[in-house]
Amino acid sequence: MKNLISKITIFFIIFNFIFFYLNISSASNEIMINVQEKSDKVKEWENLSEEERSKFIQPSYSNVNLKESVKKSTYNNLLNRRVGNSLASSYKITGLSLKDQELTGMCWAFSFSSVLESTGNKRVYSPAYIDYMATKHFNRQQGGAGNSQVSLAVAVNGTAPILETDMPFSSVYNETTNTESTNYLTPIAQLSDNIINQDIDARVMNARIFASIYKEKQNDRIIYKDGENNEYTETDVASIRKTIKQHIQDYGAISSTMYSDIVHYSTGRVESLGGYYNPTTCAYFCGKETDTNESKISENHAVTIIGWDDNYAITNFNEENRPTTPGAYIVLNSYGEKVGNKGIMYISYEDLYIERELLGIEEIEEYNSKDEITYDKIYQYDELGANYEIGFNTQMVYGANVFSRDDSKDEYLSEVGIYLLSTEGIEVYVNAANDDKTKLTKVSVETDNITPGYHVIKLSSPVRLTGNKFVVAIKYINKEKNVRVPLEINPVQCGITSISGFWDTAKANTGESFISLDNGTTWIDVNGIPLSGNAKLKDTNACIKAFVKEAINTNIRVESVKLSKNTTTIKVGQTDTLQANVLPTNATNKNVKWTSSNTNIVTVDNGVVKGISKGSATVTVTTIDGNLSASCIITVEEEQTEKVNVTGIKLDKQTELVNVGESITIAATVLPEDATNKKMTWTSSDNKIAKVENGIVTGISKGIAVITVLTVDGSYKATCSVTVKEAEQQTINVKDVSLNKDTLEIEVGDETNLVAKITPLNATNQKVKWTSSNTDVATISDTGIIKAIKEGTAKITVTTLDGAYTATCLLKVNKKTNTDDDIYKDNEITKQENNNQNKVENEESKNNTINSATETKSKAPNVLPNTGSAMAFIPIVIVILAIVGAILYKIK
Repeated sequence: MKNLISKITIFFIIFNFIFFYLNISSASNEIMINVQEKSDKVKEWENLSEEERSKFIQPSYSNVNLKESVKKSTYNNLLNRRVGNSLASSYKITGLSLKDQELTGMCWAFSFSSVLESTGNKRVYSPAYIDYMATKHFNRQQGGAGNSQVSLAVAVNGTAPILETDMPFSSVYNETTNTESTNYLTPIAQLSDNIINQDIDARVMNARIFASIYKEKQNDRIIYKDGENNEYTETDVASIRKTIKQHIQDYGAISSTMYSDIVHYSTGRVESLGGYYNPTTCAYFCGKETDTNESKISENHAVTIIGWDDNYAITNFNEENRPTTPGAYIVLNSYGEKVGNKGIMYISYEDLYIERELLGIEEIEEYNSKDEITYDKIYQYDELGANYEIGFNTQMVYGANVFSRDDSKDEYLSEVGIYLLSTEGIEVYVNAANDDKTKLTKVSVETDNITPGYHVIKLSSPVRLTGNKFVVAIKYINKEKNVRVPLEINPVQCGITSISGFWDTAKANTGESFISLDNGTTWIDVNGIPLSGNAKLKDTNACIKAFVKEAINTNIRVESVKLSKNTTTIKVGQTDTLQANVLPTNATNKNVKWTSSNTNIVTVDNGVVKGISKGSATVTVTTIDGNLSASCIITVEEEQTEKVNVTGIKLDKQTELVNVGESITIAATVLPEDATNKKMTWTSSDNKIAKVENGIVTGISKGIAVITVLTVDGSYKATCSVTVKEAEQQTINVKDVSLNKDTLEIEVGDETNLVAKITPLNATNQKVKWTSSNTDVATISDTGIIKAIKEGTAKITVTTLDGAYTATCLLKVNKKTNTDDDIYKDNEITKQENNNQNKVENEESKNNTINSATETKSKAPNVLPNTGSAMAFIPIVIVILAIVGAILYKIK
């Protein structure tokens, strides 16, 4: 009995040791997920009734805060007031069109179209089309609510925008005839395909989401906070407003939201229910969080910020609703001239809602025709855009999308579209041959002008896609341990909410989107990643798009055309076939048209001539390209009463060459010419090499095939040996090369990339060679990625392999500044926060894990195991178990 007790005791001691050891070991290899919790704004919206929710703009799950919306060095510059000093006290964009949304709920689409107009060349875009495309993609009512995320999604997924002239609002809005439809709009089902499926007239290339400012009224004092309920300092708020104003001055207008109590009637009458609007001065200020019935209020209207006035007096606002400090944004409304001075209003900086949701566009591509669109296809899973984010307690994380394609097409990856929420930088990787995510090639590094929002990254050189699958991966980099990956999710399917919203239509499959936490060695499917509680990612994709161009075939002009016969004789009622041979054989457009000089004598249909009556006529073939022609004189005789037998047949050639995919014509002559039955059949000895139809031989694959023609009358035959060879690709020579930058400054240790543009764009050999004049200062990779080594200057040169054309960029490498190391320099309030953070990081290093208490209020930590490291403990477990067995065996 004592031996048994001893065995059990020793077993449990060793078992507990193993259990404790494995727990400690695995804890050190856990990756903490910073799960995004719902903001107070989202919770408030979800707690509203369905009717109340329809009155307010659906808030986003993602929040952008100041320290994540700009680089640390830029943030320090803002704090020290070294940036933005050139801003005037007032500024206004002029010349924008005045728009009226009438009785629809489309303020968001009207605001976004004004932003597009201000950023581009003042072309007016159709809000109605943005609304229609959003209705096709999102779970929303036509003509109803939307937000800036919805607008941006359709402006980058290839479905919008188009010009107002192509779908005028007046053509689909009618209060009399469309009374049964939502908001008096013609239903989509009643519109023809050529109206609803038009080619886009522009593409958003770079869009910026600005840091949100939430305001609370406390004892007549406004408290400024970010989306995670952390307080901003006055300097923080001033910095955010500087970025807003700088954008308006440099790029264009910004789409924003407000709480509007202004009722707009179809009669033109306007009424302000809460007294926030002063119609005399067109000034507006809402400093309340509830209405007169103590009901919670929130953003319910989208407007366009087109300028500012720092000295706008508080006396311009209603006496009962006045801010405490001067200053206002200049805003363009979407109620025509019914609200504001020709649509212009002034909204106080202190308005509780005007700075919550801000979106601007930094660059758009505008097209005058379909041929100007700079891509042929978008590979994407995120047609609905980024509506969620997942963070990791690391300084970098990889996201990747695996796309399937038709590998029979010649496609080149030229651009990558991404959403971003943190701003240190990104690297782009590609596997063009297959779906192996561990075999990636770096093709771009982006550290400049990276802001929260959406960006199209142009690759230095297009990457040819060779397999039926390919991978595009993004390495997200952040110097703080909270890298966030933007995702498109279905919130209901993920278990985040039970409230229906815009993104209920999001769908995804496993095997499409992946995350890697160990430098691209191990990859995890995003679908199935656990969130807080019982929630987990489902119907989720990474927000990565691939823009490709198809190989451009050079327009090879037609040089000549000839017919298989110059003269021929047929009988009345008989037919003969003329073969047109268009040269060169690889001409781009080989289409022709046929005519007869006298259709009463001879008719012609695609080369087949028919005798109608006795006489002669000329049949002519004319090329569409070049208008070149060839003719044959057809003599028609009376039909013979006596049969003339066939005595033989001959071909115009006995051997011939043809390229794969091209065609040649072999002409057959039946003897005698007046034979009664001239019908014949054509065959090929190997249809896998060459096929023939009515004398037209098409090369299929490399080899030799014998083409045989056989007369129906008498079974006479003739043959031609056809050799099929691979087509020789026409070489398009390089004529020039240029770089996207002539001069460049970066700091020691940084990476960036140059983009080479080869002229013409469809040159056959796109390969280039990169060199640095001083590799001690900076090196450059084969894909144009520069790495700064030490201070100094170097000349970066790109040279085309075809023609040895060159372009250069003068690079200056500066000493690494200290601003990135101390984000809180010269800020007394935030220095203490920095010290607190250092204490937290020290505690993290002691425990080798992150305590959930150190996370901010909006972060709910969850554990994602590092699966690769767990296997290392298996041999240890085996050894320990062997020792246990030996000990137990010895105990008698």
